[in-house]
Amino acid sequence: MKDLGTLPGLSNKKERCDFAVKAIVAEGRDIATILWICADKKCKKHFAHSTPYRQTPEEKAKRQKEAEAEKKAEEREAKKLSDALQNLKWPLTGPQLTALFELALAMTGVDSWRVACQVRKLEGTAEIKDSKYKNWETALRKAQAKMSPLETVRLVFELVTTDQTFTYDEDLRKKVLKLIA
Repeated sequence: MKDLGTLPGLSNKKERCDFAVKAIVAEGRDIATILWICADKKCKKHFAHSTPYRQTPEEKAKRQKEAEAEKKAEEREAKKLSDALQNLKWPLTGPQLTALFELALAMTGVDSWRVACQVRKLEGTAEIKDSKYKNWETALRKAQAKMSPLETVRLVFELVTTDQTFTYDEDLRKKVLKLIA
């Protein structure tokens, strides 16, 4: 793997083209590293050495149909979500609060789960016998099932406000803490 600082054409702003976008390394020793890549395979600056392969008209038509079908499916899903959100009433019901809790779990990570468990004196279960790694998610799910609606909302706030994404944005953190204080 090339050193990320020496990727051709993208390591500094002067070398980036109009199609440069940020990307995250998904595998290897540099996993989770953000770097710039050129997103246009027709870019003469970065893909001049690329293969001469071109899609046939049939392949293009098939891909266009697939893209249109994907777009329609996304629109249907967005409409279903919008319709479901219209059914929300205050106060939220048990299933709606559970959905909110599930979203908070999906958007946060093990560090937030561990903190929430420790605050509540919940024990995570060992995932592997004699392992130091704990399953905090299961402990939170069990606890949330017994919580009142207000306790569930407090837990959701706690999860999202202790998550790394939130804690790194100091302005957002101050704003939210001021609003809920």
